[in-house]
Amino acid sequence: MQYMGLIAQHKSLTKKLLNAGQSLSLMPEGYISPKKIAGKTYYYLQKRSRGQMCSRYIKVQQLPEMRKALSARKKLEAEVAALSRELETLEKAAAILDPALHRSMVQNKRCLQMDTLPIDVRKENLSFANAMLSLEGVAPTKKAKESLQAWGEGKQTFASGYLEALRQYNLLAADRL
Repeated sequence: MQYMGLIAQHKSLTKKLLNAGQSLSLMPEGYISPKKIAGKTYYYLQKRSRGQMCSRYIKVQQLPEMRKALSARKKLEAEVAALSRELETLEKAAAILDPALHRSMVQNKRCLQMDTLPIDVRKENLSFANAMLSLEGVAPTKKAKESLQAWGEGKQTFASGYLEALRQYNLLAADRL
């Protein structure tokens, strides 16, 4: 329990990073490219996707808003890079300080990542997980099934079930701190 401040800082940084990543996914990406066609200037938002250049026409009235959104994206990308570096430094220090602390941070990060998944994606993941468990012949406990179902419906965090399962099998890193 001596590392609770570090764990709290790690959780906070991870949440900020995940929220920033979600915001980035909703923002326009690319650059504005003017093109002269028959003496008239047209503007396009261009970006490379899967090796191909994609262009989307931008109306002149939308140009200031698009420029503002692209500028905001650049700022957020810089913030994401800084958060990532800070998180990496904290995790490296934790690994040196105490391997159990590092495992605890990794477990918490995974749980927070799972909680950012949209509900429809959660349900797909649960279907896949159930199929894999059936193939492996592993029967999850009733409590684990209920916990995952509640997570899939957005009624509880992933950590509440995941960390309990790890604790049940004596695999929870936080118990070793």
